[in-house]
Amino acid sequence: KRQSSSVWCVTFAPDNQSLFIGTHSGGQVVSTPVAKLLPLPPKPSPKPVSQAGLKPLVPTEFKSLVGATGVISVDGTVLVSGKNGKDTYTLTTTVPQGPPVTAIRLEVLPDKTLPSQGPGRAPNGNFVLSEFIVKAVSTGGQKAETQVPFASVTADYSQKGWPVASTRDKKQDTGWGISGREGKSHVATFQTAAQTPIQGGTTLVFTLSQQYPDGKHSIGKFRLFVEQGTSGSDSVKTPDKPAEKDNQKKKAANS
Repeated sequence: KRQSSSVWCVTFAPDNQSLFIGTHSGGQVVSTPVAKLLPLPPKPSPKPVSQAGLKPLVPTEFKSLVGATGVISVDGTVLVSGKNGKDTYTLTTTVPQGPPVTAIRLEVLPDKTLPSQGPGRAPNGNFVLSEFIVKAVSTGGQKAETQVPFASVTADYSQKGWPVASTRDKKQDTGWGISGREGKSHVATFQTAAQTPIQGGTTLVFTLSQQYPDGKHSIGKFRLFVEQGTSGSDSVKTPDKPAEKDNQKKKAANS
């Protein structure tokens, strides 16, 4: 006896809410929930991109040779109070992850707690920064500090006779001053030498020597930045300008 063949069919009914199951000779509609697709797995979070540009440094340690107190804010600002004298500040910090450092920036800031609003601790708000030294700490088996060479240094303003370039001459009787422009913020930018790049994650030790003879011209408020992956010369828009002659005459006795 010859057996008849059958063709089965399973498909969605026109209402898209049920299935039709059957053969050419008959069938039935079976209710079924709408098919649900499993959600796609979430995309992996992209790794954070290290941005180039100006980034603040937040010191983990502040030391004063004469015993002054340095309060470090969460944004890296350091406010100095207490003892004053021929002082040397030492700060330790770490470079944020990112491109190599192209410049280091020192910003001195006014503050109502400082004499004449600062940014220095002298009675007229001035300061004299004798030397600005930065050392990179190696991460090898033996820790060693290597001084960071600078290709150039500029500032938005320098007092006549006290240019910012003096912070690199290895002399303690010279330095950077801002008499004539006290009570305002000022910026010095130290462009690093291209042959000695500082990588992200490097520990830096800063030494700010202030040796003006009267022992009063220390910095009262400041913060540090690094330029990463950009030209450090772009961070100061105005050239290093000496004080006007008339201001110099008026301030000579106080500087």
